[in-house]
Amino acid sequence: MTLREPKKRKLSPTITSNSDKIENDENICADILDSEKFNFANLFQMDDMVFEILRFLDWKFILRVCMRVSKQWNSKSLDIPLTISISERRSMGQHCLKCIAHCESLRNLTSLSLSHNNMKPNEIELIVTAENMKNVTSLNLSGNKLVPSTINSITKCMDKLTSLYLSCSQINCESVKNIAISEKMKRLKTLDLSSNLIGPIGVKHIAESENLKNLITIDLSWNAIGPSGAKYFADNFENVKNLKVLHLIDTGILSDGASFIASSEIMKNLTSLNLCDNDIGTKGATCIASSPHTTNLKTLDLSGNNIGSDGALFITSSVHLKNLTELYLQRNNIGSESMMQIAKSPNLKSVTQLDLSSNNINDTGTQYIANGVNLLNLRILRLRGNGITSTGVHYIANSENLQNLTLLDLSTNRVDAEGAKFIANSQTLQNITALNLYDNCIGSKGAQLILNGVNLKNLMELNLIYNQIGTDNANVLANHNNNKQKKLKFFY
Repeated sequence: MTLREPKKRKLSPTITSNSDKIENDENICADILDSEKFNFANLFQMDDMVFEILRFLDWKFILRVCMRVSKQWNSKSLDIPLTISISERRSMGQHCLKCIAHCESLRNLTSLSLSHNNMKPNEIELIVTAENMKNVTSLNLSGNKLVPSTINSITKCMDKLTSLYLSCSQINCESVKNIAISEKMKRLKTLDLSSNLIGPIGVKHIAESENLKNLITIDLSWNAIGPSGAKYFADNFENVKNLKVLHLIDTGILSDGASFIASSEIMKNLTSLNLCDNDIGTKGATCIASSPHTTNLKTLDLSGNNIGSDGALFITSSVHLKNLTELYLQRNNIGSESMMQIAKSPNLKSVTQLDLSSNNINDTGTQYIANGVNLLNLRILRLRGNGITSTGVHYIANSENLQNLTLLDLSTNRVDAEGAKFIANSQTLQNITALNLYDNCIGSKGAQLILNGVNLKNLMELNLIYNQIGTDNANVLANHNNNKQKKLKFFY
């Protein structure tokens, strides 16, 4: 019996249009169907298997390869919800745009990201009004200039959206109003309008909207909404009561805005609040700490707010903030002395991520942290830019309370080779997988000690940029057999 060589199939590296036909292996299909052992039940099982395989593959591989394997694979590929991300190009090109808009292979497109592509309004119109967009639930057009007419087209044509990302898009209050008044936006759960031209009136449109009541996450960071914008949120609890994540980074809300939000029932369901860089001061921190509505908060970011040591103490000792798991207080002028009380706070028992960077903590404050008996659950500790020397590193390396750390950030401090030795020999830091020593002075000797540390076998990411290591030494260390699997950063 002679074996027939199967017909070779063509694999095209590009996305095909409707006119392109998939080449199928008819001979192999015929052999299968003619087999006495053929069982149609097996075919359906194969369909299920193919579908499960496709679920774990990248969208590019599905389009370029899987859809061209056979009719069966093509059919199941069309059932897979596709996620496409084409970002940060200078120009999309008409061919690419038309493929996204009209290609039959993308009829089950559910998530599309075209951020930062310098797209023109007419190009965006082509995409958002296309038939292929009818099943899209997540759309990211951030970094493209969006005019009101384009926003209007989105709100009219894409009624299945649950996530909409439009940051850095020069959106004004008129565009926000178009989103707020559209009944087709009722499914929205995530809305990102950060870094735009939205003032207090824009917030008013959102907060008073009857169509955005299902929002769970909203990001209005880097918009000049001011205290009055914060008040619109606070005064319209019924419309925004489902909010769980609120980001208002650098929005100029000040202490009054923080007070409006803290005293509002809007806080009842919030699990994450980011008020970074709003100059809320000690007064604003006190309002948040004393609010009875903050009991569900798990993530709180008050970085860059000049809350001082008093504000930090109010936050960490609040009877309402006992469920925090992530606390970010960097750049707040906290100092070292108050760290003793902060580190002892029972509120930190559940905290797994703590950022106290740039707070003039120095070695004394670091010692208080190392002795903090309520920091046993801490996984990530960031102490960047605190004037910490090898003495402070010694406290951390020998702490009995920081044994669960997986990431330690000591960048921009004054750690030398001796400090590196403390880290390398530390039994406390055995679980560390990521270590950031950027901008210190450990030198090549310190780098070698860490890379050869017998207690740092789990270390996979190491940043030693700006540590006076030298080009030759960095190359030798990076190419050592023990370090080839690690993600290393040397800047000489």
